[in-house]
Amino acid sequence: MSLPDDYEEDMRPLSRFSDRELDGILAGRVPAGGDDLEDLVQHLQALRAVQVAAPGPEVESHHLALVAEAVSSLRGEHLPAEI
Repeated sequence: MSLPDDYEEDMRPLSRFSDRELDGILAGRVPAGGDDLEDLVQHLQALRAVQVAAPGPEVESHHLALVAEAVSSLRGEHLPAEI
């Protein structure tokens, strides 16, 4: 999030925070000077409470297979021969 992207305007309220502080926000901690983010942090905490367990190995394997397939299909078009 340190580099600008297509959502720069949407991310402007968070641009005052370092990457470490943003990691803290995602982990459910309100950084100093971030009182206006209390609702966001509470929302992230609620999401974490619902997703209490990491996905199983079968989900990981499936996702990695999809990524490998996507990379393979792009290799001749946009990517170098070796990544």
